[in-house]
Amino acid sequence: MFTESWLPDDVSRFESFIGAHVLRAELVPLGALREDYFLVPPNANRVFVDPNTGIRLEPIGGARSRAFIFARELVGLCAADPARLVVAFDQSHPRGAEQESLQGKMAHFRREGLSGFAYRSHASFVVLSAAESAVDTARRRLLALGLPGDRIAEA
Repeated sequence: MFTESWLPDDVSRFESFIGAHVLRAELVPLGALREDYFLVPPNANRVFVDPNTGIRLEPIGGARSRAFIFARELVGLCAADPARLVVAFDQSHPRGAEQESLQGKMAHFRREGLSGFAYRSHASFVVLSAAESAVDTARRRLLALGLPGDRIAEA
């Protein structure tokens, strides 16, 4: 989710750097057009979303909305392909209440029928899927890297 316009050559260099294809190089549109922005190809079974600020459970309007991905959009990405794994950075937590904020979001996703976990750190992120097995594999891989398991908040 770009927060400013990029030249095509810059997008290509970024793709080379991260070793993945950028699905959308344009800014998130305002209003109802957001729904189309978050459609991904059916073969995209791993999707990474990097909003400028993070995840909001309730949508907001205006230019400020571009800084967030809304919970309903993440649910839609997961529901479109039950085997898809979606990872989103989330820096939108009140200072001093990061754990509670992450747990509240994970409870919301659980009520929506998704499996997942959040990893709390200086760069917190959420891992979601309709397939519990995809989430379990992601969790095992994360822990195999040696990251502390006590930073995980389950959905």
